[in-house]
Amino acid sequence: MPREFLGLLGKESIEHVNLGDQIALELTVLFADIRAFTTLSEDMSPTENFNFLNSYLSRISPVVRRNRGFIDKYLGDGIMALFPRTPLDAVRTGLELMETVRVFNGHRANSGYRPIGIGVGINTGSLMLGTIGRARAWRGR
Repeated sequence: MPREFLGLLGKESIEHVNLGDQIALELTVLFADIRAFTTLSEDMSPTENFNFLNSYLSRISPVVRRNRGFIDKYLGDGIMALFPRTPLDAVRTGLELMETVRVFNGHRANSGYRPIGIGVGINTGSLMLGTIGRARAWRGR
């Protein structure tokens, strides 16, 4: 659980978080994912797929942090990032992600791989941030 998430919930550590903890906030959410990822991954072995995703995510994750956001969820080929300060942080991130992928595609082309494309969606508004699930799963029992 990202420490920024804990901070938004007003918790100091994961030990203080309970199932159902929640807070209503005004936040900006950014989703970014690789276009046609399923088709792309069909031509990869599982090892190649993991290596590709780790290479891609290691490039885009620092972009989010540099722009004062944090990744709340890794969703396979995508991310969900939260920006608590200003929507402009998310917009800057989206633009920088596009540039990062352009550079990444240059490296891919030099290695004989097809370029990738990404989609980025940004929304600002009221949301509920919290913990859901099953109590036993939440506490690792």
